[in-house]
Amino acid sequence: PPRSTHCISSAASDVYKRQEEEEGEEVMEKQPKRGDFSVFYQAYLQEALWRHLGLEETHVVSHDLGDTVLQELAARRQRAEQEEEKEGREEKALQTVIRDVFLFNGGVFPQLHRPVLMQTLLLTPFLGPFLSRYLTTEWTFDKGIRGVFSPAHPPSPALVRDMWASVGRRNGYRNYSVLVKYVLERRENRERWEGGLDWLVDRATAAAGEGEGGGGRGGGGGKGGEEGDVEGGGR
Repeated sequence: PPRSTHCISSAASDVYKRQEEEEGEEVMEKQPKRGDFSVFYQAYLQEALWRHLGLEETHVVSHDLGDTVLQELAARRQRAEQEEEKEGREEKALQTVIRDVFLFNGGVFPQLHRPVLMQTLLLTPFLGPFLSRYLTTEWTFDKGIRGVFSPAHPPSPALVRDMWASVGRRNGYRNYSVLVKYVLERRENRERWEGGLDWLVDRATAAAGEGEGGGGRGGGGGKGGEEGDVEGGGR
């Protein structure tokens, strides 16, 4: 598992470098910067990777923070459609088509999300960076990540070691206090991202209707619990 994660990370980094070379500094200055870890940056990076791979359409399975990234991707497509309708354009923007999605274990509705104690501490100025830099160890990671699993299906020691190896690469866990700010981003962008979720539901409903009427292809989506955003895995 760590190997596949490293390959994706490396490919995404290469994509960003090529974007810088091809689009120039002036264009890239308007884009999110590497290292800011925001939801907007991760959505931008995902789109860049799709373009690099030449994907015309895709199916998405998202988890935890990935649910919010998907909501931002959906919000961008919603805005693009609205602009096309407003301007009366028939040509569609060249974007990878999201055919269907499955969201699970993510707080897609910020008003219902209840941060766990560790998330609250990591969001605390000064204390958060100290905790992520000096008090995050394999032992604390193990204790935190097991809270995500049900008692009936606990992770194996080998799985936990692989996950720790992944988040420990280049001391990635030291960025927990920055990554966890997506909790605040969700609150600040609630209207935009819930609108993106509505757009996904509308598209799935329309596609399902077409499938019933003319044998077309339908898209579907699923959502998991709101309380699943448990810090400890650095996801």
